[in-house]
Amino acid sequence: MSEPILLDKMLPVVGMRDLVYAVVTADTTAGTVYGEVKQMQGVMGLGFVPSSNQQQSYGDDGTFCIVSANGDAEGEVEVNTIPPEMEVDWFGRKLDANGAVVMSSDDQVKDIAIGFRARKSDGADKLVWLYKCTPSSPESAYKTKEGSNVTIQTRKIKFKATQRVSDRNMKIAIDSNTTGLATSVVTNWTKAVYAPAATKTVA
Repeated sequence: MSEPILLDKMLPVVGMRDLVYAVVTADTTAGTVYGEVKQMQGVMGLGFVPSSNQQQSYGDDGTFCIVSANGDAEGEVEVNTIPPEMEVDWFGRKLDANGAVVMSSDDQVKDIAIGFRARKSDGADKLVWLYKCTPSSPESAYKTKEGSNVTIQTRKIKFKATQRVSDRNMKIAIDSNTTGLATSVVTNWTKAVYAPAATKTVA
């Protein structure tokens, strides 16, 4: 008999913080390797929408079966500004001797992992890692001040989340107040890309 769903865990998310990223330096059937985990400051929000495709097979004058396949996820992260280090790590930009960001046609975007904590209404956190995301160069738009009115001009970065070659995993998430979860997992969640424990089947 399966365990009942506890209502105290079915609570809405009310905030997000501690968003970090790590560049994917290698992803093969032998494993996935990440660079240093770095903090992203001034993050305003992040969202992603997984895609799936369903095909129906018909027989005996009705639906015989439905085959479903999961695809990539489309996402977007909104930040107050994009610092030079992030321009280099995400979009392959170069810095000149004075620290100015140089954009060229030779720039190659990099795959990155994104981790964060989303605060729930009970004070616990939803802990999330997206294992492999490919960002797109963001648009730039600048607007003048209009008298005493000030328009906050943020940056939005679109990305596509895909599965890793090493294990076909795309995302992992857990609530910080999950029964039996070690305190070290919660504490270290954004210090290193989380490696999944052995999986189990839920009845």
